Amino acid sequence: MVSFGFENPLGWLAFLSLIPLLILYIIRPKPQQVEVPSLMFFSKHIKTESKTSFFKRFTKDWLFIIQLLIILLLSMFFVDPYLKLKGDFFTDNAVIVLDTSGSTTVFDNQVFTRLISEAKKVVGKQNTLILVASTPRVILENGNKREALAVLNRLKPAATTSNIGEALLFAGQYTQGDQPHIYLISDLLNTGGVDITTATKALESRGIAVTYIPVSPQKEVNNVGITKVKITDEGIDVFVKNYMNKEASTDVALGSEKKILIIQPGETQLAHFQPISKTGTITLSASDDFPIDNTAYLSMPKEKDITVLLISNTPSVYLKAALTATESVVFDLAQPPIISNEPYDLYIIHDIKPERLIAGSFSTITQHVKEGANLIIHAQKDSKDISYGELLHLTLTEKKGFSPVTIAQENQITKDVEFGGVKQYFATKNDKGIPLATADESSVISLSQYGEGKILYYGILEEASDFILSPSYPVFWDQAITFLGGIKTLADLNKQGGETLFFSKRTDITTPSEKMSVTGLTLTEPGFYTVNGDTIAVSLVSEEESNFAVNREERKNILTQIEDLSSDKIKKPFAQTLIIITLIFLLIEIIWIKGRGDI
Repeated sequence: MVSFGFENPLGWLAFLSLIPLLILYIIRPKPQQVEVPSLMFFSKHIKTESKTSFFKRFTKDWLFIIQLLIILLLSMFFVDPYLKLKGDFFTDNAVIVLDTSGSTTVFDNQVFTRLISEAKKVVGKQNTLILVASTPRVILENGNKREALAVLNRLKPAATTSNIGEALLFAGQYTQGDQPHIYLISDLLNTGGVDITTATKALESRGIAVTYIPVSPQKEVNNVGITKVKITDEGIDVFVKNYMNKEASTDVALGSEKKILIIQPGETQLAHFQPISKTGTITLSASDDFPIDNTAYLSMPKEKDITVLLISNTPSVYLKAALTATESVVFDLAQPPIISNEPYDLYIIHDIKPERLIAGSFSTITQHVKEGANLIIHAQKDSKDISYGELLHLTLTEKKGFSPVTIAQENQITKDVEFGGVKQYFATKNDKGIPLATADESSVISLSQYGEGKILYYGILEEASDFILSPSYPVFWDQAITFLGGIKTLADLNKQGGETLFFSKRTDITTPSEKMSVTGLTLTEPGFYTVNGDTIAVSLVSEEESNFAVNREERKNILTQIEDLSSDKIKKPFAQTLIIITLIFLLIEIIWIKGRGDI
């Protein structure tokens, strides 16, 4: 189906330019008439034809018709016309956005099975497959029909939330050809991020067609699910919601502890449990249509001492206080030239006297870092006079004056920390690490990988900053030592389905169903993962993903808006085509006038 439209209604005013042309044509000088007696016989006939001669002039004056067409085409250009073409016509280069999130597992994967079936129907000659999750990911790029079908046959539903709007915008990067086209096959349950219709409008404005293929549960979903798990020093709080329109009763169990909850329709209740030391599984006894949210997995950090060697001739009282305030830290002091050869988890070099160093002072530390230990190089006023060897991953240049310190990248080290400003700092260049905080354009805090270990450059001079007096100072050192010491936090060990792990090298991982060696992994399966000796718990705990009642209402609204937007069509402007045609007519006019001898 093809239809027309106009982007600029005010452009219709341009058609007023036809009036001067018509007036000039009507009032232009006419040949002077002279009465000749011998022709008087025909005067009556002339008067009769004069009634229609005005209109004949229009049809016989081809130059006028050409000029009229030129003005019409130019006026049409200002209303910015376009054609709407139905997107279903174009499947040679299909981009398929497929929703395999947790909500598709309802009724024993019924919705997921239908989603795969619908996806196979729209597979084209070349296909890009993108999965909807908390963060969209590409599983096939420009694959042929056979490759696309093979990937679809291997797919499994994932314990993830569904950010459909962002997946659509992400898919827009992979469209190609003259008729770019995206298929969205989904239950239309958007659990966060960009609104679906907003994303569709943005794609349409770029000439990209979006065809919705909604697949949803065919009957009402009865569900009682875990919506939140909160871990505190006092214990574990489990929040359970009843999504049904009738009262529900369920047992909530964690290990040998069990709670009985009676929950009214739409209500959320809390079950409290004692702390656990290792791993645990929370389960609901309720038998419903969406079992994936009836289980949540927990992993607790291991209690581990971090051994720290502070290398300093005049150790800072502020730094020592921060180290002792960090739980599980056991630190020793080494005063150059004597530095222990014993291995430590973390080394800190600060306020050493360059003249006390001897050849090879840092050689043992360098070897330990290569093998997996970690190091913090704390800048001091004469750091340029110290030869750190391979351990310093950036170049220190001149000292500069006051500058505010800006967080360049928030991570486990810099989160919730306010550095304030520095009165003096080293300008840096050739930074081979990742700048975490900067002053002007120089790295003040930078993290790099060295062999199996990590090196943190800390460039805030104690005597040139008030940061040592800030409440953020002990927070920073606690987070830096915890991160570099290898202690995992609750956030490290407890993940929401759909998150991705990245590794600096190929790493062996045991998932809930298989073993693999990867450099990165999206956590799509609920359960326990083993990574480098740590146990990571992955669950789908999302109030929005479990809410099928909202899903029904949201789907109705979206489908209504789809009809209003005609979102399965693309707009193809042809204003440029009008200009080309106008230029052709102008050329014809010039040739015509030239042929008549007027120029």
